[in-house]
Amino acid sequence: MKIGIKYCDGCNTFYDRKKVLDSLRKLFKEEIFEIANEIEFYNIILVFNGCKRSCTNYTSVKGDVKVFINSYADYSKAVDTIHIEKVNQLMKLNSMILFWY
Repeated sequence: MKIGIKYCDGCNTFYDRKKVLDSLRKLFKEEIFEIANEIEFYNIILVFNGCKRSCTNYTSVKGDVKVFINSYADYSKAVDTIHIEKVNQLMKLNSMILFWY
């Protein structure tokens, strides 16, 4: 699964965004995490806002699901979303396999 990362400019960050991302990478080692660009399409886009202002410009990146991380409290929301999308992908794959039989 491809996960795009979009950061704010970090002008007023009150939590360590890198620490949250590193924790997600450790938990989901088999997933591909990369800085989101406008050309690629992502299964999930993690939008890291450093504060509650949520000024990150994410409109140019494309993905199935966008998760907004504004503080450490949003870590569990990101974990849950990644788990759900993994299950959804497995279900799609299984239905494709059944279709061909």
